[in-house]
Amino acid sequence: MTRRLRRLVRAALPAAVLASSLTGGQVQAAPSVLALPPATSAAAAQPGQAANELPTTVVTIPARIAVLDTGIDAGHPDLAGKVVDGASFTGGNPMSDANGHGTALASIALGNGAADPGQAVLLSVQVLAPDGKARDEDVVAGVRWAADNRANVILMGFSSPDYSPALAEAISYAWGKGAVLVAAAGNDGSATARYPAAMDHVIGVAATDQDDKLAPLSNTASAAVAALGVNVSAAASGGGQELISGTSPAAAEAAGLAARLLFAGQTNEVASNQLRGGTKVLDGQPFGRVDVGRALGSLVRSAPVSAASLLAPPAPVVAPVYQANADGTGTMIVSPGVVAKSALTTATTLTFTYTAGTGGITSGSVTLTAPTAVANVSPGWSAPTAGNSSASGGAGCTIGAATFSVQFMSVPVPSCSAGSSFTLTYAGTAS
Repeated sequence: MTRRLRRLVRAALPAAVLASSLTGGQVQAAPSVLALPPATSAAAAQPGQAANELPTTVVTIPARIAVLDTGIDAGHPDLAGKVVDGASFTGGNPMSDANGHGTALASIALGNGAADPGQAVLLSVQVLAPDGKARDEDVVAGVRWAADNRANVILMGFSSPDYSPALAEAISYAWGKGAVLVAAAGNDGSATARYPAAMDHVIGVAATDQDDKLAPLSNTASAAVAALGVNVSAAASGGGQELISGTSPAAAEAAGLAARLLFAGQTNEVASNQLRGGTKVLDGQPFGRVDVGRALGSLVRSAPVSAASLLAPPAPVVAPVYQANADGTGTMIVSPGVVAKSALTTATTLTFTYTAGTGGITSGSVTLTAPTAVANVSPGWSAPTAGNSSASGGAGCTIGAATFSVQFMSVPVPSCSAGSSFTLTYAGTAS
């Protein structure tokens, strides 16, 4: 999608109507803290140390998180000194990020993913173009490069409906080198398989919201775990912070926890089991939400795998295309901003105008929700229908036909360039 699928935008709506845009060779030694002997046995005792006690030197080896993405803005203050190596398979500079998706995920993996300072460093593996799309051969090359350059965690915040045997082989190669592989489950809000999340040795990650509920945008079939993926704070390319949503930031959180497990000395197999099995129950799902305390605690006896990974892979296509699974920025303006309660018994037309931010929108969608019961309005708003609701795209925005289900109106947004707008109207009543 413009590889930051549109941010979930919450607007302050009259009587709490909610409009949201919906749119992560040799086996590398496990990172650890090692106690090494002194250079000579005749080392002098330190103050407060008995003469017969040999001093030790503590050496910290951080986990290496390879971020396969649009690049990383290595000059961002939050990431300064953390990007230790990189490679580009798109002809660009891996230490820069014209899209912002890779920078956001890198910061989440380090900060939000529970990797304490000193426990992880970053490898920037540029496989997504500035538009957020990637060719199969570039992703395959990126996975192999990461494995050969001692990556302990490989983060893939993108997905495709198409299966690639070449990528499956590269993933097996990286697993054999000792890496934990984490991927976004997809942002289609469906129960269909997405790759590489559904491949062997990959931990597919779904997205949850702040209420510990599955996010409506999140796919589930390829998920073995879930993590927070709605309005997640992240570093913005060029400086500053932004909020992003999707299964990409959720995958980044899981990757950060995987790095912490590997830093503690676990093998990739044990770390993978702990990440998938040390979770909190997620209502209605066969997988749970990642939990730092449980993952770092006692060894789990069993760990779920994604439903899609249990099925035979589909027939491969010639050239799968992968797309990033996170959102970007944008603004939503609601008019009128205030509606008198006495006027709600007759149709009140509300207009929602969304303007795409940096990166625009590709393969996104917008959903308008009319709550059935909100403060001071019971039983709530009338359902959106083709008779009382509509959608239109301005110059630079292409939108599809609206569909309606109970209290929702959903509109596909195949493309909307930065700075362009589309509008939803809803003429409902409330009582």
